Amino acid sequence: MTGYDLIGDIHGYTDKAENLLKKLGYLYKNGAYRHSQRQVIFLGDFIDRGPRQKDIINIIRNMIDAGSGLAIMGNHEFNAICYATKSENGEYIRKHENHNNKQHREFLNEYNFGSDEHKEAINWFKTIPVFLDLPKLGAIHACWCDDSIKKLKAHLTANNTIKEDAYPLYSNKSSEFYKRIEILLKGPEQKLPKDCQFKDKNSIFRRKARIRWWIENSKNNIDKLDFCGRELDESQKSSIEKISIKNNHKKTDKIVFFGHYWLNGIPAPLNKKVACLDYSVGTGGKLVAYRWDGEDEILEDNFCWCD
Repeated sequence: MTGYDLIGDIHGYTDKAENLLKKLGYLYKNGAYRHSQRQVIFLGDFIDRGPRQKDIINIIRNMIDAGSGLAIMGNHEFNAICYATKSENGEYIRKHENHNNKQHREFLNEYNFGSDEHKEAINWFKTIPVFLDLPKLGAIHACWCDDSIKKLKAHLTANNTIKEDAYPLYSNKSSEFYKRIEILLKGPEQKLPKDCQFKDKNSIFRRKARIRWWIENSKNNIDKLDFCGRELDESQKSSIEKISIKNNHKKTDKIVFFGHYWLNGIPAPLNKKVACLDYSVGTGGKLVAYRWDGEDEILEDNFCWCD
């Protein structure tokens, strides 16, 4: 093997995933997409939103079994597990309420809740590691944070999958497990001033913004936060500049690839060591990959995508 091809959030858009795999030189042979010299790393969020949930799960599983693919867990796979798992009080860890039902609808349309097929898919999700820490490369769904990874270790197996008895801890928002899995799979958040709430891509009002943890040198708070593509007015921006933002999440010197943040435009490095490969495929954007050949700094020419 000469390198990795990392692919961002797919969300059931299997047509784009297959087109991208073919563009990267992977051929379908003996039940799986394969490359003679390379291996894919899928960065999580395979499910929800798109029209072909079973197909993308089967593609990824078959590639892993064939040795042509690796994968890490996204927040949507984690949410699916919690939606199907009860806590000690008998309630589902992720509540079956309107917003969660809507977000999970496409998956449940193909996997009837509680069926043997659904249970088997959930059990497979549980085998996916939270992150990959390779010799020169780190892969995480939302945020690389050495401190959170260290503190989560007690709840992970040797393969960095979540232990079965850890999931019920997510019901307790003050638990260490809840805090750390939120950072790694959903990104660290900053509480906003009262006048700065905004609607996200799902038209839900947010009182917190994701921290752009990769930002290294910026004096402006507005540059350090992500508002899901929403534009704030000048008074809101002024309020945000008055708050204190603590960002101490990335410490590894390795190249880091992640997804989750719903970027737009032409794919490019966020800095020399960090690249996001989520370019909003769920809202008509690009499905993006990066071809890594062992380089120590991210190269703009190594991004590849399908519109």
